[in-house]
Amino acid sequence: MAHALGFSSASWPLFRDSVGAARTPRDLNRPERPTNAYQYSYTCQSSSYSPYIPASTTVNYFQERGATCTYNGTMTPTTNCVHKLVTPAVVAAARFYFNCSTLNGAELENQMTTACDLQGSHWEQRIFSTELMSSYAQHSMQITPMTLAAFEDSGWYRPVYTAADWLRPGSDWGFAQGCNFTANKCLTGTVSVGAPAHFGATTAGTGTFNAMCTTDRRALAFVGISDWTGALPSQYQYFPGFPQRGGSLDVFDYCPAVSAYSNALCNLPTNANGNSQVWASVHSAVRPSRARTHERARGSCRRLVFVTPAVFRRDVQLLVRVPGVDAALDDYLAEPAAGRGLLRRLVRQRRRLHHHHARRQPGHVHHGDVRPCR
Repeated sequence: MAHALGFSSASWPLFRDSVGAARTPRDLNRPERPTNAYQYSYTCQSSSYSPYIPASTTVNYFQERGATCTYNGTMTPTTNCVHKLVTPAVVAAARFYFNCSTLNGAELENQMTTACDLQGSHWEQRIFSTELMSSYAQHSMQITPMTLAAFEDSGWYRPVYTAADWLRPGSDWGFAQGCNFTANKCLTGTVSVGAPAHFGATTAGTGTFNAMCTTDRRALAFVGISDWTGALPSQYQYFPGFPQRGGSLDVFDYCPAVSAYSNALCNLPTNANGNSQVWASVHSAVRPSRARTHERARGSCRRLVFVTPAVFRRDVQLLVRVPGVDAALDDYLAEPAAGRGLLRRLVRQRRRLHHHHARRQPGHVHHGDVRPCR
């Protein structure tokens, strides 16, 4: 539903500022679309496309980490682009989120989940892995100020920022990790950005007896590394002498990310038993707020059990519609299926939404069931 409400590349050119003026100039004869100056033509998979693109004050391109795309110049292939939402609220939210006062925007996904799209409709997975609007489902999906800021900068909504999920430094993915986390490559040699490490230079998991915890200590995790069929683009090469080697998922920019096993969430009673014993040490001493943890070491094993308090969250309204802007959207929101509590309903459906976007790469081993240590 968040895509339908405006979080999509088709909506970026239609955003309005805080006083209702179009951020991308509109066609006076067809005010529902931008002027022809913002129509970009390209060819993909033997087909021609001519979508509208937003003004560079909404989405801009940056030559970072080896990317060479430029705004309204060379914008394909998208995998060679670093493009970001650069609207005011989004920039402020990104600087807060990463604790980086010089950050120039919030990066969008450049490994397109829909073939031949020109711009991303999700946050960049590598730095926003557990954000609700990233493209690949994780064990924890959060509504952060980033997504609410994007809705605010659409001109169509007033967000309720206090309804966003709680964030914890040194725990939630990327949060308060500083400028280097967003600007640098995920690995330099064997050293990962982020503390605790968000990426790994060697395969890790229960099968190799070196499984770990996710950065938020909510699940047992693995690091998947694959040899792809050919050399990866130079900006995605992290293993000297092995240009084809990278993480198992392209949406992480081929970074080998610390990722949760789907059946090893620590807060589930079915996992908080002998089968939750894991090899290796725990990533960090950080404990999630409003939760209690219990660890018991036994030889080379550690048992990690989360006991979360009973927190009942009512149907919280995250967005308030700004009336009188873009009548077509007003008509949509008048339908009974929309109504109040817009994105809180999405939270209830987010697993289904993100499973729709989640993709397994062909030819790669799927890390499924967890084997307990003995």
